[in-house]
Amino acid sequence: MRNFVDKEFEVLIGQAIRHTRRRKRVTQDALADRLNISSQQVQKYEKADSRISASSLLKIAMFLGEPIETFFKDARAHLEGEQIALEPIRSANDETIYGYGFMVQNISDPAFKKTLIALIRRHNEAVTKVST
Repeated sequence: MRNFVDKEFEVLIGQAIRHTRRRKRVTQDALADRLNISSQQVQKYEKADSRISASSLLKIAMFLGEPIETFFKDARAHLEGEQIALEPIRSANDETIYGYGFMVQNISDPAFKKTLIALIRRHNEAVTKVST
């Protein structure tokens, strides 16, 4: 049985696969064909309904032309306590916010990144208090 932390990482990795695939304008069907699996299996990886093997993740990275580390960026940030989700888990696609997690993750100045994340968290807490 998977524990909660494992599931969290699988969700983050699945989101990163989906984000990268979409950014590269690759369909689930095209990725599935390349991996010799069903498009439903790709969907399961992206939604973390099925655990992805290291070899499958490497094949995805190679096909998308990305280093495998791409899929671990948000998971690493989560470990460091700086996680900002790529998108809300299992939410409707809001193209206006999609991918900001990667943008924040790519900020090279650690002090600025930490300040920005703190500001986003405070804003989210304020909005949550107002709506409840």
